[in-house]
Amino acid sequence: MSLRGDDNLNPIINLMQAGLDGAVMRQRTISDNIANANTPGYKRKDVNFRQILNKKMTIEGKENSLQLITTHKKHNDLSNRKAKKFKVVTDRNSEYKNDANNVDIDEEMAQMAKNNIYYNTLSQTLSGRFRMLKNVIEKGGK
Repeated sequence: MSLRGDDNLNPIINLMQAGLDGAVMRQRTISDNIANANTPGYKRKDVNFRQILNKKMTIEGKENSLQLITTHKKHNDLSNRKAKKFKVVTDRNSEYKNDANNVDIDEEMAQMAKNNIYYNTLSQTLSGRFRMLKNVIEKGGK
């Protein structure tokens, strides 16, 4: 399910959708790190999605505010921010083993568990939000 067609539907839902997308991308990246834990010269990778989401939620230094979205070309763009895509970044500055591989399997497993909790929390919250909208639609006219 994609809500990208109408960014003004609900900015919180769009933000949660972006968080889920980032968590899925991070899960794949962590899985790649684990799969290459014994590959000589492999450098661990990570996804910078949380920093981007935090920036998207902050306007002019105010925490917990959402970025303004314009719906018409004549509207003022007060956010001065463009949406950034998530990036996979490679950690080239550290070495964990003598073969130049820097994957710590214990750290990757911990990050995977943390990412799973993050994803599950977001998906349950998003599901609850949709249930609430469904109830409003179904019972709103009664």
